[in-house]
Amino acid sequence: MTGAARPRSHTGRRPGANDTRARVLQAARTSFGERGFDGATIREIALRAGVDPALVHHYFGSKQQLFVAAMELPFDVTLTVLHLLDGPPDELGARFTRFFLELWEAPANRSLLLAVVRSASTDPVAAAMLRRLLAEGRLGLSPADGPASITFHDSCYLARYNDIVAEPRDVLSAAAGLELREMAKSGRNTFCCGAGGGRMWMEETRGTRVNAERTRQALATGAEVVATECPFCLTMMSDGLADAAVTAQSGSVRAMDLAELLIDRLV
Repeated sequence: MTGAARPRSHTGRRPGANDTRARVLQAARTSFGERGFDGATIREIALRAGVDPALVHHYFGSKQQLFVAAMELPFDVTLTVLHLLDGPPDELGARFTRFFLELWEAPANRSLLLAVVRSASTDPVAAAMLRRLLAEGRLGLSPADGPASITFHDSCYLARYNDIVAEPRDVLSAAAGLELREMAKSGRNTFCCGAGGGRMWMEETRGTRVNAERTRQALATGAEVVATECPFCLTMMSDGLADAAVTAQSGSVRAMDLAELLIDRLV
């Protein structure tokens, strides 16, 4: 005797809701905007989107691939340009200004642009996106706000070992009115901040502390801000400037991450 036919089972991953991919992308923009690339996690993004982390990996693969997908602007650039050009030539400036302001004021776009800026100091893909946004004029920087002069401290990891020297300076050059004052030891010939070899957690008792010497070199430029792209360097330079302030060698000079500097100048 044959039993009743069993319903055919379906194998494979159950499809998510129709809007799952869009929810993940929006959650990713929010997380990357708040925390940057390094701070955001797939688990946190999945929690925001209300999905399983495995589903995020299913749709986008790695965190870096998700970042690239989330940072795509939600409009067709070619069609937008054609739309802006369609009208009286003498009103082109007004149309472009209105378009950019509307783009910047939209919460989704603002978090997207901030995500690129905040992630640029820790992820090469984000840094490349930031340079592209600046080069294409999609990210406006105010020449009036923030410091007028800056010196850039190259981290050993980026400059010495990976030859990343021109890229951060290209980003800084996009801020009109910002004067870059190079230290004598910069680029691939950079001077260590003092965090290498575990010295970030050591108390040096002989000679001059490495970060104190690097701080002296930075102060010699007369710049208002010491900028860097490395969190360890940022800590060491901040400590060095604080110690120098106690001995009256430094006034209002401060250490800033490159992304912090640009966020302060966003228009």
